[in-house]
Amino acid sequence: MIVVHMQTTLDHRIATAGGTFWEPFRWGEQEQAHINDCYRKAGTWAMSSVLYDAIVPWWEQVAAGKVPANVDAIGAADLEFAELLAGMRKVVFTNDPEFRDAPVLRGDLAPQLAALRHTTDGDVILSAGPATLAALWPVVDEVLLAVHPVVIAEGPALFTVPLSLEHRSTTTFPSGVQVVRYAVAR
Repeated sequence: MIVVHMQTTLDHRIATAGGTFWEPFRWGEQEQAHINDCYRKAGTWAMSSVLYDAIVPWWEQVAAGKVPANVDAIGAADLEFAELLAGMRKVVFTNDPEFRDAPVLRGDLAPQLAALRHTTDGDVILSAGPATLAALWPVVDEVLLAVHPVVIAEGPALFTVPLSLEHRSTTTFPSGVQVVRYAVAR
């Protein structure tokens, strides 16, 4: 199964207009532990090179036992996520011929992503920006959103094409964050 996983605001922005996370960014041990349950079922994480560069080195520091400069402490759920991420195959979408940190997919991504279903033990987690996702929605099976109770009104919106979804589950945390799972209706 191919599962899009993204952090969003209530108005489905994936970042501020400046490309950073919004404030307040309410994410703690409970939320991370819940997402870890989803990542345990995955064997591959397919992502854009922008997300790879922003996410993977940070979690590699955590896996190495280091506390990144922008946080006070690392919790047990964070350590578990770092271990899960370290054990996953990562595949990156990029046109940069110099990118060497992970296997690369280029060109028509949808059929290549669909083929990953057959070479992955477990789910394929997909994380990318709106422009990339617009072409990939036809091969996506589920959407897993961590929706933060913040409206920023500017910045890239996750959904840029029409998409019909069927609600599967919602988990609400004391922080106000909701993790919502949808199936893509066919």
